[in-house]
Amino acid sequence: MPYDCRRCNQKFCSDHRLPENHNCPGLQRGGKDSKQIISEINSKKKKSKMNNVEKSISKLVPESIRRKSSGNMWAVFLGIIGVTYLLQLLTLFSFGENVHNALFVLEANNLEYFWTILTSIFSHSPGNVMHIIGNAIILLFFGRILERIIGTRNFTILFLVSGAIAGISQIILSIILGNPTSGVLGASGALLAVLGALTIYNPKMKVYLYFFIPIPLWVITVAYVFVSIFGILSSGGFMGNIAHIAHISGLLIGLGYGIKTQDKYNAPKKLTR
Repeated sequence: MPYDCRRCNQKFCSDHRLPENHNCPGLQRGGKDSKQIISEINSKKKKSKMNNVEKSISKLVPESIRRKSSGNMWAVFLGIIGVTYLLQLLTLFSFGENVHNALFVLEANNLEYFWTILTSIFSHSPGNVMHIIGNAIILLFFGRILERIIGTRNFTILFLVSGAIAGISQIILSIILGNPTSGVLGASGALLAVLGALTIYNPKMKVYLYFFIPIPLWVITVAYVFVSIFGILSSGGFMGNIAHIAHISGLLIGLGYGIKTQDKYNAPKKLTR
């Protein structure tokens, strides 16, 4: 006949019904009732699963690079973006657009090219130099600050996860809205996640626009939101050359991350360099 343990709420036979006979976790928990103990056990299991996911994601960047780049992963990402851009140009001129897209562009009609979920984050439009320059500037200023606040490991995970989800969301919604041949590339989604997190940590942080016009960070964030929404709603905006859905997705991820962790970190009051 099974017996319920009142400390851990599990069933045991008569030989093991006493807490000391089945190594009951309640013995080390100050006599807490079964609901409290079960809740703590489930919470630990959930945290363990999340840690395993984070470890899997962090393995995308080799450990040797992570050790050497501690505090400077933003610079590593900046270097990867530069090298990827050169490889894009070389591939485009040597093998043509089809090979280039298969390697660097996340496309709705070629989802079997799973590596593009990652490579597309670091790729940029070969014919639009301002695309890569603009993202490089954001990574240089904002990425460096965020990594300093949340640490290299968390920054790496946030950048890669938000970049991947932003690209995938753009593709999914483009298919839903009737454009199954669309593609997406660029670090904008990941960088807007960076911007979103910083905005939550300190919305009044001063940013010197064009290096001499001081404005609070929240103004830049709100401006991005309005531009993206206008681009989505305007005629042909969604199907244009700007991945507005990816921008919004990345920003929402960053805002969510910031809200969840805002009690842990403090952002500087101004950003000047």
